[in-house]
Amino acid sequence: DELRKRMRGPRFHHVLIGDDFNASVVQRPLFGLMGFPRNYLVLGLPLLEALPPSEALAVVAHEYGHLAGAHGRFGAFIYRLRISWGGVETMAEHWQGWGGRGLARLLHWFAPRFNAYTFVLARSHEYLADAASAELVGAPTARAALARAAVSGRRYGQFWQSQLAASERRPAPPERAYAAWGELAPQTPPAEQAQRFLRAALAETTGSTDTHPALTDRLAALGAPPNTELELPGVGQVSAAQAWLNG
Repeated sequence: DELRKRMRGPRFHHVLIGDDFNASVVQRPLFGLMGFPRNYLVLGLPLLEALPPSEALAVVAHEYGHLAGAHGRFGAFIYRLRISWGGVETMAEHWQGWGGRGLARLLHWFAPRFNAYTFVLARSHEYLADAASAELVGAPTARAALARAAVSGRRYGQFWQSQLAASERRPAPPERAYAAWGELAPQTPPAEQAQRFLRAALAETTGSTDTHPALTDRLAALGAPPNTELELPGVGQVSAAQAWLNG
């Protein structure tokens, strides 16, 4: 609600908690393919458990920047249209009958062309949404959120690899896997591990098919000098998940 007041954008009709290490905005027409759009903010619980409230707010501000039109009204329209077409493409996989198959073929012809024409615009939207986030929470916090999410995302992947490896040696899967991540995520990772993950994230480059720029490019756009040594202190006593969801 506070972000909506400050950015003068539309409201979220629903906030959903998911199990992915991610956050996203989804817009679905009320009547399936058309009608009044409903705005959903999807927050992954594993991500909220790995970020302090201030940095999680930077993530939410980035997502809301897309919806609120941080990249202008036309840009926001194109962003929402890309989301809508993604949903329609998914629905088209289940269309039956000759009419449904005909519409699906038309859609599969049109969608790649639409994505190609709007690709460069979509990438620029990420920079503008980052800028909106920095304006609301401050550039240092926005940069820290990007870096911590990159490190914690790799840590989350390693955590699940260890859980799956342990499952192969046990007669039953772990009973508290998600709870174990919730306990581990706010803790400060070993310094060597954190720097290794961070170096790996900073070494990535933006590819020709990436709508999201690489971490180095996003940090530079937020004013971080090249080859900056980033420090990531622990999340603290309370993670965003604990602060926002009451434990």
